[in-house]
Amino acid sequence: MLSVQLTLCVQVWGHTAYISLDPDNELNFSSSLKNLEHCIAVIRLWMTHILLSLNNNKTNIIYLASPHCVKSLKTPALQMGTSSITPNGSVKNLGFIFDQCINMYEHVTSVCRVTYYNLKNIRRLTTFLTKKALLTVVHAFVTFRIDYCNSLLYGISNYNTNRLQRIQNSAARIVTNTRKYDHINPILEKQH
Repeated sequence: MLSVQLTLCVQVWGHTAYISLDPDNELNFSSSLKNLEHCIAVIRLWMTHILLSLNNNKTNIIYLASPHCVKSLKTPALQMGTSSITPNGSVKNLGFIFDQCINMYEHVTSVCRVTYYNLKNIRRLTTFLTKKALLTVVHAFVTFRIDYCNSLLYGISNYNTNRLQRIQNSAARIVTNTRKYDHINPILEKQH
């Protein structure tokens, strides 16, 4: 039987703690969780000493594993003080959304939603902007979103890559005032 490796991520006070767990080894699993809970208790004590408080409502935990493992995994809650923090299906860290299977589907969906909304608004402004100003606006509101943390998108599925490519194609069509059914490759090459 293959051993399944599991990673638990906890966001506490703007910082992320990672711990590797083996769900097949019950003793190691529970002792690792207890060690993490102890570490968070020490952080809480230190923060109390310097007159700060740890907000349990802003603390997120997520178990990262393969899609097969996530389906069969029992994900226990983490004790923080008097409250119990339940695991989330996705967490946001520095504006990037991580999901349990690390397939980046949730992040790409978020990028698509925001950029298409921005493209719709930019299209309304095309008659009022010069081409240079339009290009600047598209870079500021669309290209920036696609490029943000793009190294984390390495190895994503073709489906997600195509979704991001369609955003780029739409942005190029707006900047060049190209019709929807015109071939986009020459335009992308010309616009770099």
